[in-house]
Amino acid sequence: MKVLPEDIPAWYPNYIPITEKYGDRFCAAPWTSLIVESSGDVKFCCMTAGDLREDSLDINDIVNSSLAKNVRKQFLNGEMAKRANSDGQVRVDDSSTDTYCDRCWKLERSSDFPTDNRLSNNQWANNVIDDVVKNTDDTGHIDKQAPTWIDISFSNKCNFSCIGCNSYSSTTIGKYESAFQLRDGKRNYVSKPYKESDWLQSNVNVDELINYIVEHKDTMEHIHFQGGEPFMMPEVYQTMDKLIEHGLHKPGGIKIWIHTNGSIRKYKGVDIFEKYLSKWENRFTITMSHDGCGSRGEYIRYGYNDKKWLETYSRLLEYGCKVNIQHSINIFNILHQYECLEWYIDNCLPLLKGRLFGITINPWNGLECYKYSNIKLVPELFEKVNEVIDKCISRANEVGMVTYSQILSRYQSEFRTSDIQDIRDIHKENFILSVNEFDKLRETNFHETFPELKPWWDYCKDK
Repeated sequence: MKVLPEDIPAWYPNYIPITEKYGDRFCAAPWTSLIVESSGDVKFCCMTAGDLREDSLDINDIVNSSLAKNVRKQFLNGEMAKRANSDGQVRVDDSSTDTYCDRCWKLERSSDFPTDNRLSNNQWANNVIDDVVKNTDDTGHIDKQAPTWIDISFSNKCNFSCIGCNSYSSTTIGKYESAFQLRDGKRNYVSKPYKESDWLQSNVNVDELINYIVEHKDTMEHIHFQGGEPFMMPEVYQTMDKLIEHGLHKPGGIKIWIHTNGSIRKYKGVDIFEKYLSKWENRFTITMSHDGCGSRGEYIRYGYNDKKWLETYSRLLEYGCKVNIQHSINIFNILHQYECLEWYIDNCLPLLKGRLFGITINPWNGLECYKYSNIKLVPELFEKVNEVIDKCISRANEVGMVTYSQILSRYQSEFRTSDIQDIRDIHKENFILSVNEFDKLRETNFHETFPELKPWWDYCKDK
């Protein structure tokens, strides 16, 4: 996969130089990145498979576990590139190392373009990658660690129950677990009375992790907090307090990036923006999840409210934060894209006052019954979606939303050229059963909220 410099987004200037030096399929994540999940699992990247922990729970040891070393070894000896360029079929003799990065390789084979994860991992490793590779021996062991990026989910505590999420990422989902089980094709679920403590997952050694960050403060550039809802987690404030204590909130220190649903602005009665974000000034990045506006947005991200979300968006901009929107396209909002775009133009662009509109668009590819590409199976809806996306791209270019236009154009190309393949009856059934269960438990109404999706409902119903 040869990618030209002009194909790479401008905010990833280091990707091409690094891959020219270490290979087209090179990823810096096994050297410079760590993901710590609420379960306690540690990985190199959110796309990778398998926990790096072995007997030791010490982060320094985990970085040099046997799996970690083998993954680095495969990158350096060219085996990972062979895997990436193969047919992608998992065989009986494939090891966990062989398949560790398969999610990225699968996406790259389908789009013929680097995943956002490889782009960002290589970008953020630029200042240390040469030295840390030199300090890697033939077994893949790193003699001198130089982490630049750490992604932390301290727990799954969250006040939303988004229809595309799961109980590993939200305690509130426990109230509606039966619907999520039906969505995933599980019919023999056990429905029990809801208590948040029954669903709370928090297995991270907070003190050890904070100590690791401070120990490697000279190379650590970014900390990414996600959840759950990070602004509900005491551990996030504990970490930020420690960073402030060590002066790591100042220029040249550690930058903070938080994913939020936009509903939390105070913690224990204290204004979060005033106490914390103001200290980081423009070295604080916020990504706000948003999958639709009005009743459709409320249905998809249960707990969402237009007014509250916009108030948070406005406050963040006032404090100088870099604010980006995370928009997930799915079967519920694919026909709603133009309406949502106009909502951004009317409500978000005026607040930016000339600053660039930041947005990331990702699909729900892991949920077969909710995939946006399924709309192709209903010709009349497929035709409408093409018209909607064409209008979105034209309108975005008209108002200078270049990034939005570029990302949507990539999905449009994949959407139009990929083969139409019917989904299994079980996934059609999952859609019908889960939506009915969501409506029963939440007192929502799919048919009133999404009348445009009746042909899709009928298609699933008539399996």
